[in-house]
Order: sequence, then C-alpha cells, then structure tokens
Amino acid sequence: WECCQIPDFEKKAYGQHINVIDKVFQFLSTRKNRIPSTFMKEQLKGLEKDHGNVDLLSHRLSNVRTWSYVANKKNWVENSDYWVQLTKSIEDKLSDKLHEELTKSFIDKKISLLSRSLKQDLVLNTEINEENKRDIISIFFAVPWQITLFLTGMMIVLKQWSNFFILLSIFSLLSIGLYWFWFRHLSKEVKI
Repeated sequence: WECCQIPDFEKKAYGQHINVIDKVFQFLSTRKNRIPSTFMKEQLKGLEKDHGNVDLLSHRLSNVRTWSYVANKKNWVENSDYWVQLTKSIEDKLSDKLHEELTKSFIDKKISLLSRSLKQDLVLNTEINEENKRDIISIFFAVPWQITLFLTGMMIVLKQWSNFFILLSIFSLLSIGLYWFWFRHLSKEVKI
C-alpha cells in the first residue's frame, strides 16, 4: 500500500508511474526488502545535469523529487543516507537552475521589451493627476477607517463601552476625512 502513495511529481502518462510503483514494489517484496543502490544510480543517471530549457529542467526536477521521496522512506533503499543527501543535492541544484532559467525567460524578456521601447522614444505616461493624489491621500483615512469599523463592532460584542465610544469618535473623524478628501470629489455618476 505504501508503494501506491509514491507521488507522481512528473505527471507522467498513467502507465509510466505505475511502472515506477511496480518496480519499487518488486524490490521491496524481495528477500532483501530494499531497493538496490545500482537501481537508484540508474534512475538518477543524467538527472544531475543542470543545463537545458525550463521544461527539461522541470522534468528532471520532478524525476528527482520522486526518487527523493523513495530515498526518504525508512528502510526502502540500500545506503539510504547517501541517496537522501544525493537527491537533495541534485534537487537543490536543479531548483536553483530552474529559478535562474525562469528569471531569464520572463523577467529578462520584459526588461528587453521595455528597454527597446525606451530606445524608440516612447513616452511612458506615469504622471500622477489630481484624482490619483486624492486616492493616495484617502488611503491614509480608509485603512484606519476600516480597522476602527471592525473594532467598534468588536467592542459592542465584548460590551466594552468606554473603548466603543473612543473608537466611535475616531471612526467619525476618519469618516469626515474620507468624505472631505475623497467621496465629495467622486463624479456625479458614482454618487449615491
């Protein structure tokens, strides 16, 4: 039953993962009750290579994770401490390389697009207009307003009336500030 719990990190075709489970089960049900080191070496062969594209690295990493899971199971593998360390080392190396490749693929492309557009003298419209300024200022009223609204209700439930009245007065002041800096400037269509 434990063999069936080996996760399919690779998301292989149905039959391929069953073959992995079957092979592990065959080794564990032999007289030795262990997966031999030669088999582990064969499974990890080539997975330590840290070159290739994102898909290739991701596939290798998934493969290593499957065998890392097997190596970490108690009494499943000959010389398990060695295989645990090796799979962890390979997994860390592949994870770092995958992160590096993903960064190159996505972030570097965005930066090159931006730099190309800047070379073409494209003007980026990044000015803050009056409406944006009001929104930014209103944040300093809106966030505490929401917190005091929540805490005011809590004080009612807890029947702490002195705290309730303090929070109610803070809530009122923040409401006035929100109205003054934000709500009264909304367009006619939005007003209730």
